[in-house]
Amino acid sequence: LGNLVVDDPQWEALLEQERLDENYTLDLFGGKSWMVKGVRVALTVSVNNLLDVQDFATGGYEQLRYDRQDVDRFPNRYNYLWGRTFFAMLSFSL
Repeated sequence: LGNLVVDDPQWEALLEQERLDENYTLDLFGGKSWMVKGVRVALTVSVNNLLDVQDFATGGYEQLRYDRQDVDRFPNRYNYLWGRTFFAMLSFSL
C-alpha cells in the first residue's frame, strides 16, 4: 500500500470491506411437559433452517495478501450456512 495514493482504484479494492447480502432462516421450536408419577418429564424439539437454505454466506475473511498485478488473485473466503439441523432434549425433574 505504500506506493498507492488514495485516488488509485486499487486503494479502494484493497481496503474496502465487502458487505454480504441479507438473508433469513425459518426455524421451528416446540416443547411439551407431563407429570408422570410425581416426576415432570419435558420434551423439547427444534428444527433450524427448516427450508434447508445453504447458498448464502454467513461470514468470511480476507486472506491478508495481494498481488499488485492482479488484485483479485486472492479472493475473500466465505462460510456458508449449514443445511437443516435438528435438536431434541428429554429432561426429568424431581
